[in-house]
Amino acid sequence: MHKKTGVYGILIMAILACGPCVVVNGTSVSETDMTNIANITAYAMTTTPQLVSTGDWGATQFAMAVQSTLTAMAPMPDEPTVEPGRDSSGTGTATGGICFPSEGVPAVTVYAQNTADNSLVRLDYPGGWGDYVFPGIPPGDYVFFAYPEDESITMAGGYTQAVLCGLGAECTDHSLIVVHIEAGVTVEGVDICDWYAPDGSFPPRP
Repeated sequence: MHKKTGVYGILIMAILACGPCVVVNGTSVSETDMTNIANITAYAMTTTPQLVSTGDWGATQFAMAVQSTLTAMAPMPDEPTVEPGRDSSGTGTATGGICFPSEGVPAVTVYAQNTADNSLVRLDYPGGWGDYVFPGIPPGDYVFFAYPEDESITMAGGYTQAVLCGLGAECTDHSLIVVHIEAGVTVEGVDICDWYAPDGSFPPRP
């Protein structure tokens, strides 16, 4: 017992004498770890009983126990995270509000139309006041508009200059705003709230 205690004491003194950071059997030990070396030693003794024998407790065995203990006590690395507002796919996302000139917003289909080739990406919005999230849009320049799923409602809504103007009586420019979509990027504030444009201002219902 005295022999084991002596080895521990010598090894602890050697570690503390090495400066703010030492390496124990290939493992870097920080200053915080060194200030708690007594607790680490006790933990190693209790959690690695297979290394304790009636024979010598060698410095190498003890270092292995400390290394094993430090590994067990080290925090696990964080799970990979996706930056808020971004995705890891090859497409982009648009978000915004949907307005409607009535007491509630009906179910609508939101369209993103590519200005280069007129291809469409669609999103079914179930209705109700709130925001929409439109993922899966290939990179490119798009205009955004919507039609009610109820085809008896003939009006169309869009994200236009009038929306940016505030939709007041003086806001007479109903041209659709071109939104640039990039892979992995979310564009916010694409509010489809202009339902007051003259007929023919937006692309026809697909």
